Amino acid sequence: METWSNFDEQLRRALENLEPAFRESHWELFEQRLLAEDILSGAQEEDIPVDEVARLGLQDLSVPTPKDAWAAFEEKLTAAEQPSQPDTLPVEELVRQSLERYEAPYNPGHWVRFSEMLDETFSLRGKLYRYKVMEA
Repeated sequence: METWSNFDEQLRRALENLEPAFRESHWELFEQRLLAEDILSGAQEEDIPVDEVARLGLQDLSVPTPKDAWAAFEEKLTAAEQPSQPDTLPVEELVRQSLERYEAPYNPGHWVRFSEMLDETFSLRGKLYRYKVMEA
């Protein structure tokens, strides 16, 4: 805990005499953001509910609809409800087919490595290590 208070003290001393460089562009950006925030928060000051603002905005809205719009909508709805036949097989089926025919290439070095792993596993050291792990 002592090191943290020491760190805080060092940081305080390092920042004590820090003078940030004045840049006019930063203040201009800050002023623009303040003005934008004032404009956006105008509706909140008047306490107009969001539903009322939406209703007033959409009150005179009219959308022209073609005469066959409902028929087209019904067609799409019927097509969506019917089970569709997929053009491709499911991913699981494709994976099963590719793995079903897979044969690992023969590599004589694999047998040597397998023999080494068996020797290591069934050695006295390997047995002791496994027993100690089980005890813990």
